[in-house]
This record gives sequence, C-alpha cells and structure tokens, in this order.
Amino acid sequence: MKSFLLVILAALSSAAIAQHQCRDAQGRTTFQDKPCERDSAAVGAAPAGVEQARSPAIGSPEHLAGVASELERQLAKKRAEQPVVPRPALVESPPVMAKSSSSPMDFSACVLAANRSALQLIVAGRSAPIILNSSDLFMRRMCTDDGSVIVTCNRLDKLMVTTVSKYGSRAEGCF
Repeated sequence: MKSFLLVILAALSSAAIAQHQCRDAQGRTTFQDKPCERDSAAVGAAPAGVEQARSPAIGSPEHLAGVASELERQLAKKRAEQPVVPRPALVESPPVMAKSSSSPMDFSACVLAANRSALQLIVAGRSAPIILNSSDLFMRRMCTDDGSVIVTCNRLDKLMVTTVSKYGSRAEGCF
C-alpha cells in the first residue's frame, strides 16, 4: 500500500513540476515548471490551462492539499474496484481434550509427590514413565484407564503443573 501511495505521489509531483518540455543547445530535453529559456526551444506544448494557473511550490500547504486530495480520490477508486469478500462463518472450537492446573510447590516436594503417585500406579500394574529429569525440570506421565496424567515440576517457577488428558489410555498404548 505504501508503494502504491509513493507511486501516485511521484506521478502527481512530476505532473505538477513538468509543465514545460524544453530542448537546450546541446539537444538535451528537460522538463521544468518555468517557461523555456531563450537559448532553448520548447519541444511540446504545455497542457491547456497550465500557463494561466501556476502550480504551487512543492511542499507548500496548497501542493500537499492537492496531493492529498488526489490520493484520496485514487484510493476511493481503488476501493470501489475491489470486490467485497464475505467473511467466513465462525468455526466451532474442538472440544477440550486436556486440562491443566498449577499450584505453587517446591521442586523437591513436587518430584516426591509425582513419584509417590506413580508408585501407586506401578504397583497396580500401570505405566508411569519419567519423560524428563533434569536439575530444573521433571516430567512424569501416568497412565490411567481413561487417559493419562502428566505432572511437571519446575524449579525456577516453583510450580507443579498437572495435565489431565483423555489421550493415552490403555487402548491407545498406555499400559
């Protein structure tokens, strides 16, 4: 859009400036806003009415108002040419398949709580693998009959995040 406006501005500026086309003694053609000098010949006639109406100086309030007016006219024309595109209908969000909750907890206490819960599941014949175990982050997945639970412990945030998901049940590979 900016480039479009710059092209229009350049075209309008050059049209306002180049009212006279002159050829000098060396044969070079120039475009200027003043009549040709005595030692150069006019090559083309100025558009009708240009001699009587001098264009305002570039950058003057009158010039900028004219440029703005022309830009508004061109923009209105462009908008009128563009087809109206209908907005797409709103799409329903898919059902939530996982819910997370967090609670403030010391890292060591969080890891201990996750391991105690996992031990109860392991004794019952369920899977509870450790996903990540570093000095700052601990994650364990615990498989249940109707999904899985992921417990995340974060030393820096001092948070325990529990995510309950409908995915990861025994039927989907959790044991």
